Amino acid sequence: MAGVATTHVPLNGSPTLRAAGVVGHLLAAAVVTLLASVTPWWGLLLPGVVAHAIVIDRRLARRDAASWVRLVWAADDRVQWTTRGNVAGRGECLDARVWGRSWVRLRVRDLDHPRRVHEVVLPRDATTPDAHRRLRVRCRVAPPHNTHDTAD
Repeated sequence: MAGVATTHVPLNGSPTLRAAGVVGHLLAAAVVTLLASVTPWWGLLLPGVVAHAIVIDRRLARRDAASWVRLVWAADDRVQWTTRGNVAGRGECLDARVWGRSWVRLRVRDLDHPRRVHEVVLPRDATTPDAHRRLRVRCRVAPPHNTHDTAD
């Protein structure tokens, strides 16, 4: 698309996203505990909820080797990312949404694993203010133009 610049985005750990993850896992633990009070075998799910909460919190804090630390969105909707473990990935942006001035969500299909789609949610505190502003503008002015998103 003419006139669209490549967008470079450094990614940081987001306290907002981490808080949302903790609240979601606390709610899941409360539901499992409530179900376990009626039928005790439901309590077997509680360690899984706790383990998942730990894994997700490590990823959201950018301490996990698979956490994305840099994102490059090219004018042709190709996306490249680098993980904390220095593994590069490449994909195609399928959808980009903006929720007010606070959140940007990208859906990226992994070109190395075509059935894998990454949901990248970026609150304002997940990157620099300038990079977040450029992402919001890009999502509004030049959203992804592909229409071949295949749902499974």
